[in-house]
Amino acid sequence: MTVDEFVVSAIRRATYVAPSQVSSKSTLEELCIDSLALVSIVAQFEAVYGVELSTDVALDLAQVEDVAELCERMRRCLEPSNKERSRTVDWDDGYAHSIFHVRPECTQLFMIFRGRAMRLMMASSEFLKATRIHDRNIMLFGDCRQTDYLKGVSSEISSFAAFVDWQREQRRQRFPHVLATYCLGTSVGALAAILSGYLLRVQIVWAFALPDTGLKHPQGHYLEGTEYESSLQLSDLLKCGNGVTEYRIYYNRSEEQDRRAAESLVGCPGVKLFPQSGLEHPVVHTLARQGRLDDVLIPYEGR
Repeated sequence: MTVDEFVVSAIRRATYVAPSQVSSKSTLEELCIDSLALVSIVAQFEAVYGVELSTDVALDLAQVEDVAELCERMRRCLEPSNKERSRTVDWDDGYAHSIFHVRPECTQLFMIFRGRAMRLMMASSEFLKATRIHDRNIMLFGDCRQTDYLKGVSSEISSFAAFVDWQREQRRQRFPHVLATYCLGTSVGALAAILSGYLLRVQIVWAFALPDTGLKHPQGHYLEGTEYESSLQLSDLLKCGNGVTEYRIYYNRSEEQDRRAAESLVGCPGVKLFPQSGLEHPVVHTLARQGRLDDVLIPYEGR
């Protein structure tokens, strides 16, 4: 398989775009290739060609504009100077909705939930680099079916409760070396992060721009089939606490709905609010402009 043939095949797997729709002049924006799709393509590339790419090389692909340039960059990745074999890296794209980044030397696991736009309010690779967590263990999720995680992430994992059970099992199987687990999410991903963090009893949840929404929708209840199904609002769930988790909620105070959602949780055990002075929904942009994204999370911990 040539690199060009590989790229077309990898794009198909990462985005569900038909190969006939891909040409060398196609832009990544036209093909809806975001940073998570690029991470998936990198994982496929490593598996097919038997190489391990350095983090910097993988992140550099986020600057690519069209398919022709992507092919050229991937060819360069086969050069010996761009291969990294000194560290164990496992980007596994076995599931279209999830990516796993295994770092055996790190004792932290970040479970990251993207928002409705399939981003983290910026390209996922940019976020991971800005927050300095690209060298941690990572489970990166996206709801390709756009149900806001209410219906899980796939036809096989079709409820939020099943999604949480699946997360628990993946953590057990893939990250036995991890000592501390954290959740992080933006927009609707923030709600998924808080619910997952509560049910999995993680140490800390970072929620950016939590939406003002309840747990029960016309399409169903986020906690259907669990002991918490009677909770109609997030505050109903969190007010009892789980005895472990801390929730750090960031939002722009000028955005009325986000402010209302955050303030509805005041008084719940473990909840800490971090109002920001920016405008509109993307509070991550506010923190990035202020150069504070790398201060939001906790320092790296390893063996």
